Amino acid sequence: MGHTVVSGAQSLGAQARPGWRAVVLTSVAAVAHRWQEIGRDGAYTPFQAREWMEGWYKAAAQRGGISPVIVAGDAPDGRSAMVLPLALATAGRRSVLAFADGGGADYNAPLLGPGAPKTPAEMRQAWQAIKAVLPRADVIRFEKMPADVEGRPNPLCWLPGTGLSVMTQAACAISQPYEAARARLMTARFRARLDASLARLRKKADIRFGPAETEAEIAALFDELMRQKDARARVLGWESWLDDPVWRAFYREGALKGASGGAARTLALWVNGDPAAIILGFQKGERFCDIVASFDAGAWKSHSLGLLVQDLAMAWMAERGVTIYDMTIGAEGYKDDFGPVFAPLYEYVAPGSLRGMADAAAARAKSALRLSPALTRLAKRLLRR
Repeated sequence: MGHTVVSGAQSLGAQARPGWRAVVLTSVAAVAHRWQEIGRDGAYTPFQAREWMEGWYKAAAQRGGISPVIVAGDAPDGRSAMVLPLALATAGRRSVLAFADGGGADYNAPLLGPGAPKTPAEMRQAWQAIKAVLPRADVIRFEKMPADVEGRPNPLCWLPGTGLSVMTQAACAISQPYEAARARLMTARFRARLDASLARLRKKADIRFGPAETEAEIAALFDELMRQKDARARVLGWESWLDDPVWRAFYREGALKGASGGAARTLALWVNGDPAAIILGFQKGERFCDIVASFDAGAWKSHSLGLLVQDLAMAWMAERGVTIYDMTIGAEGYKDDFGPVFAPLYEYVAPGSLRGMADAAAARAKSALRLSPALTRLAKRLLRR
């Protein structure tokens, strides 16, 4: 894999010359103090929180072929700058260095400490220190990167060669009273459709909406969420990251932590006592990230259950102080009706070997096509021919 793995707080390498400094560690425990410091003064997404990372690296160890590469960087004045929770994945002779994601995280970004780079020039200097300690990989690929992290610029987006991702972010600004936010976000026609669907459902069944709170309740809802997702996938021919039992167990464990103060929230629309639609997401401060949703495409499928559970979840979150309901990645058409703000995501791809040059070139070509509508139209014409 191009490097020697060591455990605990030992480093794989360090950049010691004056200026920006970086070290690579191989466990979350070894960088725990960084998470504590950044938790007080810094910024990160729920997918780089310590709770998520501990579970992810544990699952990755069970999955095999993945080595932790956690980069801790310091500014020239000694303040904590960034933590990059990365992983080196190997398949045969090919290796890829990427964020600890594997398909499960909706956003990838560094944890930004008080000394994080403030300008592209500072990021170039910091990146030189980071690159000096990274293990060898055929390709470095950072995907699904937001341009900002909790209002602070994401310095990785300043790396030369960074381009647009095929994925976008969709987030709704909500507030109390929710009806006022709802009127601002959604058209009158769509609100009327939701209200009519809810009224019809109430005439036919007893309904309620709320969270699962105990481990037993969360476990039952999670299992039903997976059953509904699996049934939908079979009909549509989808393949999912959650098809892998190791990653499914990781999500389940994360959901269960919600019963003991963790970030996970499992919400459901109950119809005649059965969970007809379910949402699993993670909350950080005033932001809630909706990451997995499903509905039962059975007896009540004509009542817009998927749309109703979104509306009810937004109302529930607004009542509890959430101001950003993040629908995260994906271009599903239903999101448009809820009035989100769409924001681009970015990716950085660079070769680390001759073997990786083709992969990097292909990724950059795709990014260039996305940046150029004219080139996109030309590519579509060529594909049709």
